[in-house]
Amino acid sequence: GLDAHEHDPYQALAIDTQANGGFVVAGHTFDTGGGGRRAAIARFGADGNYIGETFHDGLGANATFRSVRVVDGASARIVVAGDSGPDGNYMLVQAFGSTLQPESGFGNCLAANSGFCLIVGTGLGDAGPDQGVSIALDAGGRALFQGHGVVSSGDLPNVLTARFTNASGPRRDLIFRNGVN
Repeated sequence: GLDAHEHDPYQALAIDTQANGGFVVAGHTFDTGGGGRRAAIARFGADGNYIGETFHDGLGANATFRSVRVVDGASARIVVAGDSGPDGNYMLVQAFGSTLQPESGFGNCLAANSGFCLIVGTGLGDAGPDQGVSIALDAGGRALFQGHGVVSSGDLPNVLTARFTNASGPRRDLIFRNGVN
């Protein structure tokens, strides 16, 4: 179920588990014409049975998810990190709910403001290529994102690290529910 077409391979780049034994896989596939990458995320039950999937074009197309974290055991919130853009010039952090629909109001860009679009330069994108590499959650429920990118053509890559945190309490299942700071 993860391939858009038989000839368009799905590339699984990240996996995380749920407390109930289920798991989430993230990566990318290609659009129906085979021309552009689409970020992909899929859920499986503890028995390995397929539950569902969703695809995302990112910002400016050419999207992929490179890291995934299940925030709580029931997968009420799943946070992914990746990148997109015509030249790979945006890094993404995006939240999905248990049905793998983008979580409205999580960030300030993407579908229903469900994500954050990050760059190493200024303005509305940088030269790229940018790559959102990982997202981690600590015991305090704070998410830490790491990626790298190029501000201007010919420059060496810069590292970008951003922390997103909830405003109250250390419980991982409450992360982001009271906004970010």
